[in-house]
Formats: sequence, C-alpha cells, structure tokens
Amino acid sequence: MATRKSSTETSRLRAAKKGSAKKAVNKKARARKKSAGKVNAAGVTSDEQFLRETLGAQFAKFELERATNGYIGILEACYKFAKGDENPAMPAGYKVVAKIRTRAEEGLESMRALPAADLAALENDFRAVGISGNSEEGISNPENFGFVVRELATNALIVGIRGTQTPAEWVKNFTVIPQVFNAAPEFGLVHLGFEQMWKKIRRDVVEALETEPDTTRITFLGHSLGGAMATLGIVDVKKNLKRPLVDLCTFGGPRVGKVVFRVKFNKLIQDCFRMVEIRDIVPHVPSKLTLWNHVGREIEVRSKESNAHSLKSYLAGLKGLSSQEKPEGMTERVRGGVLTTLTY
Repeated sequence: MATRKSSTETSRLRAAKKGSAKKAVNKKARARKKSAGKVNAAGVTSDEQFLRETLGAQFAKFELERATNGYIGILEACYKFAKGDENPAMPAGYKVVAKIRTRAEEGLESMRALPAADLAALENDFRAVGISGNSEEGISNPENFGFVVRELATNALIVGIRGTQTPAEWVKNFTVIPQVFNAAPEFGLVHLGFEQMWKKIRRDVVEALETEPDTTRITFLGHSLGGAMATLGIVDVKKNLKRPLVDLCTFGGPRVGKVVFRVKFNKLIQDCFRMVEIRDIVPHVPSKLTLWNHVGREIEVRSKESNAHSLKSYLAGLKGLSSQEKPEGMTERVRGGVLTTLTY
C-alpha cells in the first residue's frame, strides 16, 4: 500500500523544483545579456530581435544602439551649444556639418498680426527655450539650437534640435494656440508656438540639406520642444525639399497637431518613434481631450532619475531596454514599451 509523502519531503521537492526553475531563468538571462549587440545566424542583432519580440514587428526599425550611443550624445551637445560651448564634443563616429541657430527676423510679419493673448502664449513658448527672457537652465546663447551632423559609418545626416530640460514653468503657463501649418496647409492645425520656433531655425537646416544627394538618409532628432520642431520640420523637408529618405525620433516631445495632422503625418512619414518616460509631463501637452494628437509610434521607458524629462532620464530608460533584463520594480509592459499608434 502506497504511503503519503511526509510534509517535510514534499517541501523539499518543491524547493528543489523552485531552485531548478530559478537557475534556468538566470541562465537564460545571462545568455541574452552575453549575446546583446551580436548578430545571429539570421543577420539580426539581439537588440533588434528583442524589440521585435517585445514590441512587435512594427518597431523593428527602431535602432536602439544608435539611439543610446548616438542620439542622446548629439542632443546633449545641442544643450552645451546653447550654454556657450561653440564646439562641443560629439559621440564617436559623428561629425558636425552645420550649426543650427535661430534667425530673429523669421516669422516677424505673421507675429505682428497676432492678438495680445496669442502673443503672450508665444512669449511663454519662446521663454521656455531661452529665446525670450532669462532661462532657468543657464542658456547663455539662446539662438543656438543644435547641429546637422554626419554619421561617418553610413554617410547619413542627423538634424539634432534641443528644447528645454526644465519645462515646469512652461507647462504651468501653457496656452495652446492652433493655426494652419503654413509649410503644408493640407496638414491642418498645429500649435502656433511650435511652428514659429521651427520657422526660426528652418533656414539653417534647409541650407545644410539642400545640396545633399537623394540617397542620403536624414534623421530628425529632438528633445522636448525640440521634438515638436523636428516633427514639423520633417514634414516641411519631406514635402518641400522632396527628400525621399527621412525618419524621426523624439524624446519627451509634446503633441504638435490635431487629427488631420496626425493622419497626414503618419501617411507621409513611415518611420517615427517617440520615446516617452512614463512620469514625463510634456508628452501630455496639449491635452488629447481637446483633440490634439501624437504621431508615429510610442515607446515607453522608465528611469529612477528625479527629473523625468531630462536627457539623463531618457538615457537610463534606453539602457533599461538594451540591458535585456527587467530592472527592479519595473513591469514587463514598461520594460518592453507599448504600441500606441492608436493612443493620441
């Protein structure tokens, strides 16, 4: 007659199974980490494979290594440029082609016709990036916004545009002013302040791009309000300069246009990724309740940095993705990101 196992023996068996399972999980995690960045037999890097498996095939074109090792460093250089360093160091493998500065005369005619309330809202937007008044970020050269840089390995160009890393005062006094996008009227309504800021840097960007051959890939890159400028800029360049190879990546960018703009943008620009730290307030402005929409595909990240909007926070979030290990306290949904093509 079979005897029932004692509770002590049962506990030992359960503990042994749990230990074996834990060892197996740790072994797989070590194997994934060891293979990170390497190319597998199918010619796909492990980071790409990871993104494909966790985010879906529609995210396969997001270049995680390029974003981590290139994009953040380029944007950091844009802020150093605004703080007085005329020639900040670029990440390895990137070379400055042109500097991006505002042109004071751009947009003046259209601004003169604005009512007082609209001018006040515009003043708040300009103040946030240091164009008007003092900046809490210590920006000594507010006309300096970024760089057009060459990626030496691929000959691609990257248009990097700064915004603000301390947006609290801007958000507090933010007023949304819709207006038809002058560079592409059929794209409907966009925010007046963002369009005016793009106008002020447009000439430097266009002059750097217009002599490039059609085979040159052009990536627009922006942080914060610079992400809004990059979003409008890529539409302008794609349509009016007839550039065939363009893509966009933004960090902590606000909503730029209304429904028509989103629909037209997503049809025109196939490759657009928005990095959003889940605690960052800027991507929630203007409110979607008033029909302002995001464009492209969103990838959520998370960090433990005190300033969720900072580039330091976004770099930590990117590293959280590329480590291929779930950081402590982070859910699978946050770690893997989330498709928000339908989240406006």
